[in-house]
Amino acid sequence: AALEYLRNGTQRARMGNRHTTFAPHGIYRCAGDEQWIAIACETDEQWRALLTVAGGAIEGVDGWQAAAGRKSSESSLDAAISAWTAGQNRDVLVERLVTAGVIAAPVLDGLELADDVSARERGILVDVEHVEVGHMQQLASPFRFGGSDPVPIRPAPLHGEHSLEVFQQFLGMSEEEYAALVAAGITGMGPPDQVEEQAHA
Repeated sequence: AALEYLRNGTQRARMGNRHTTFAPHGIYRCAGDEQWIAIACETDEQWRALLTVAGGAIEGVDGWQAAAGRKSSESSLDAAISAWTAGQNRDVLVERLVTAGVIAAPVLDGLELADDVSARERGILVDVEHVEVGHMQQLASPFRFGGSDPVPIRPAPLHGEHSLEVFQQFLGMSEEEYAALVAAGITGMGPPDQVEEQAHA
């Protein structure tokens, strides 16, 4: 939406999980407590594959064979799919749909995401070592841009850990000037009370 506005000046209305062209394209409740599945059909072939997996359980499909028909009655389409997925085990359904060639994925909560193998393989969940906390798992950006490598994830800094780096590399300060700031208690390693102690040591 942001890129569309910057390029064309078009302010897109709220769409939720829907797509401008494809349908179905949404999040649907499955059996169990807060179990949801993401399903998208970008082609008529994928839609027919979804119907095959459903085995006739999705009602009202006569006008939905083509993408235009599905998009024009998207609310009814979503309701029909939701009625079917509500009785399905999420993970089993994901496997069946993906095997059939339909775009599908589980909607994961935080605990599930922490154990998700694909999140690690894609570099979304990374291991970080912190000098005080130790080993941690941290989320990286899920976005990937062609021609550029992902920005490496670093652990949270300690108090003043990068002060020398910032003052010298970005502000062009000499080591003598920086040492004078440390001596005055203006900067240094550690929380403010420790910096003050260092200045008067």
